[in-house]
Amino acid sequence: MELSTDGRRVELGESGHRAVIAALALAHGRALTAGQLGRLLTDGHDVAACVDELERLVPGLIASTPDGFALTVPADAVDVELIRTALRDAQEHFLANRLPEAATALAEVPTRCREEPLANVPEGFDDAREQLRTLCANAWELYAAVELRAGRHEALAALLAEVPPTTTAMRAALVLATHRSGVERPPGLAGHSADPRLAQLERWAAEGNPILETADAELFAPGRTAGRHRGGAHCSLPPDVVDFTGRADVVAGLAAVVSSGRSTEPAPVCVLTGVGGAGKTTVAVHVAHLLRSRFPGGQLHLDLHGTDEDPADPADLLTRVLAALGVPWAEMPDGAVARADLFRARLVGARVLLVLDNARDAQQVLPLLPLTGDCAVLVTSRRPVRLPYAHPVPLGALSTEDGVTLLARIVGDDRVRNDPALAETVVRQCGLLPLALRIAGARLAARPRWPLAELAALLRDEQGRLDELVAGDLAVRASFEASYRQIGEPGRRAFRRWGLLPAYPVAEWAVAALTGSGADETAEVVRTLVDLRLVEVAGVVAADPSDGLRYRMHDLVRIYARQRARDEADADLDHAVRAVYGQWLARVDRAMATFIPGAEQHVYTPAPIAELKRAAAGVPTEIPDGFDYLEAEYELLTAAVVHAGERGWDEITCALADTLQDFFFSTGRRGHWRRTLQAAHDAAHKAANHRGEAYAQAGLGYVSEADGRLAEAIASFTEAARLSGAVGDHAQQALSTLDAATASRRHGDITRAWELRSRAHTLFAGLGDVLGVARADHELGNLHVDQGHFTAATQAWEKAAAGYRAVNAIAAEAKVVRRIGEARLADGDLAGAESQFQRSLELAREHHLTENEGGALCGLAEIALHRGHPEDARQLVDDALGIAENCGHASIRRMGLRLRGEVCHALGETDEALRCLRSAADLARRADVPIELAAALAALGDALAGSGDRAAAIECWSEAHGLFARVGAVPRAQLVAARLAGVAP
Repeated sequence: MELSTDGRRVELGESGHRAVIAALALAHGRALTAGQLGRLLTDGHDVAACVDELERLVPGLIASTPDGFALTVPADAVDVELIRTALRDAQEHFLANRLPEAATALAEVPTRCREEPLANVPEGFDDAREQLRTLCANAWELYAAVELRAGRHEALAALLAEVPPTTTAMRAALVLATHRSGVERPPGLAGHSADPRLAQLERWAAEGNPILETADAELFAPGRTAGRHRGGAHCSLPPDVVDFTGRADVVAGLAAVVSSGRSTEPAPVCVLTGVGGAGKTTVAVHVAHLLRSRFPGGQLHLDLHGTDEDPADPADLLTRVLAALGVPWAEMPDGAVARADLFRARLVGARVLLVLDNARDAQQVLPLLPLTGDCAVLVTSRRPVRLPYAHPVPLGALSTEDGVTLLARIVGDDRVRNDPALAETVVRQCGLLPLALRIAGARLAARPRWPLAELAALLRDEQGRLDELVAGDLAVRASFEASYRQIGEPGRRAFRRWGLLPAYPVAEWAVAALTGSGADETAEVVRTLVDLRLVEVAGVVAADPSDGLRYRMHDLVRIYARQRARDEADADLDHAVRAVYGQWLARVDRAMATFIPGAEQHVYTPAPIAELKRAAAGVPTEIPDGFDYLEAEYELLTAAVVHAGERGWDEITCALADTLQDFFFSTGRRGHWRRTLQAAHDAAHKAANHRGEAYAQAGLGYVSEADGRLAEAIASFTEAARLSGAVGDHAQQALSTLDAATASRRHGDITRAWELRSRAHTLFAGLGDVLGVARADHELGNLHVDQGHFTAATQAWEKAAAGYRAVNAIAAEAKVVRRIGEARLADGDLAGAESQFQRSLELAREHHLTENEGGALCGLAEIALHRGHPEDARQLVDDALGIAENCGHASIRRMGLRLRGEVCHALGETDEALRCLRSAADLARRADVPIELAAALAALGDALAGSGDRAAAIECWSEAHGLFARVGAVPRAQLVAARLAGVAP
């Protein structure tokens, strides 16, 4: 590499100077940041110092821009740009048989491509160096092809003898030029080539075979220059990638269709569509290379420039194809129709495969379709290209496994094998998009000492990820921009705003809310975005009565959309996104109303939230299948809560998190439950929204209680009551006070539980809150039953059940009915208990209340055990444990294990009984639930006594007696005392 100005060579003594100049030249037309340049300076040089020194050597050479540093010289002053332009122009002229123009375009090749590229540049440019070698080789090959066809054999022979050929095609050109010029054969042309075709050519040269007068050197460069294969068949395919990975089913399907043509049928046509960077061209070219032997008439590749502002004209494309098929320029017919007729006539029986790459639409492709099935066509496009008899082949992202394999093939197996988890991270950061993976791989391959962690760290920040996914002239952003340019402004606005939503599938009604557009306009916009593969159909939510189709935006496309929204200063972005949240809030309300009637009571709904819901247009008045709707959307809604919190929308975050609580509780999704509530708490606390913080604190208390972390639950409920009281929200204050009472009772603090329950009842009654009073009565029954006052407990619970029914609080009613069954069972009324458990089970199954379903099954199992039917009891308990396992209900798991131990004890399965009872006791101890621990220990003592281990049994009974006495469960303490005294219970 060298630098010159005004004909004077500039000495670049420091390796850092050469690295900076090389990097900026390779990135010509684009700025590089100081960080990007700094990673190339391996000898401790400072970027700023290098740039300053270069500016001193050549003033005005480097411009400092907001985006970094860039060269100020024109493109034709940079060798690599000059060669690329020359090669592109010369190929166009060569295909059209315009040899003087092709020779003029390539005039600089002997000078510019003579030296080893980047020879004196430090390490870090290996990938770029290899790309430049390939570029120069392509230029030399085309130069040689032009000179041979023009008849300048002697000059070419002399030049190639002076410049050692580096490729098979260049060596073939040297053989042909030497033979045709009659000059002395240079050393090395002795017929010893490893390439059998070149060896044959050398033998013909040695023999003076006249066939050499018509042979073409391009025969030996398949895919590099516009050449001719065996028998004169033309091939203009780009090279097949050596590391093609995955897509086995797609490749097999394409090959089967393309190979299926018959002369009496239309030509097989396959249309590959997908987002920019999905690898459509790579797949099409790969399949075309695989099928070359099936199409001996030739394999033609045409770039239709469909994503450019000025797509290729079919008439010009036909000219290129006819020239490639051997039609002399002087015989080229005028007009697209005449050329198309000649094109189709030439292809009849010719067995030619066409790759029509980057098509805009059907009108561009139709003139290029052969008439008969002797030929076949592969079309790639970002849009659906609707052609007669065509086979659409949508191309998505790679699988994670294939993505990692591709990365390993580019950067080396060892680097991936040393840290497979980090490799998967990089693959996911690239969105499993082949273009992004190739760019990431190229950057790593060019820096052998760069660890995967370095690239993963650079890609971690979404805002800068697209800036990092650039290598040479490859850039993910440019691929997306080509599609974005084809959208009208309504579509662009929808696209930009869509990128601001969480990365989950959404419905058309969400897009309408983003843009404020009507249904018809929105449908047209979404169709356009789908056609351009900027979004894709992700599935159907059948339970959505307004619009079930869901659309997904690829992760990297979403990042690009967000950047466009930021860069184009789109107005009213917050208002647009808040409108979508209004839709989500209103629809979740409707779904919860049918999933768990009464669940909307005491939901956080400040005035702005109520107004946001009222403004939501087109929300159905009812979502009949509320459970199915929430099952389909809960991942999106969870992400929406977190997303709202990140935007600082505390009221929206708290409202949506609070509304989802009953769903997460009922389905046992405690991870989602805690995540949404923590996001709500953090957002409310940061905004000093004490009322919202109180609701979030209360919710976190429920999660902790469900997890068995009772001390944490009590602290959360107590803080929630304090915050609510401070802001005058006495309804929430009463509810959190009652929740603290329940957690205190379960934790064994009975005195505090009585006091808090009484306080909560007074608050609810003062507010006239029927549901709240019912809840306080419910807890009163719990306190009575734990102390063995079954009649008083039943009366309190029946009063609570009536209150729940009055406000249609189904979930609460199902739970209290189950508690009435437990009281009647403890009182010896098996028939009455069974009736209550069955009623609770019906309510639970009808409304998907999985925890209550498990509890009711456990109650029915206890009745079966009392009636002497342990096998029936086992089945019921196993069903309950299955629910606990699937839904994560810790309390049902503890209860189920205790009952299963009792069942096994009754059946004489001592070992299994001891295992289950020890597990139940261990779980209750870890959850710090004294009354459950006492029950498990009492049953474990019975099983140990039955096994003959009287000492261990006494130890268990003693601890159980102490726990029952501590929580005020006197009758149960007396039963254990009787066991200890050796008296039958």
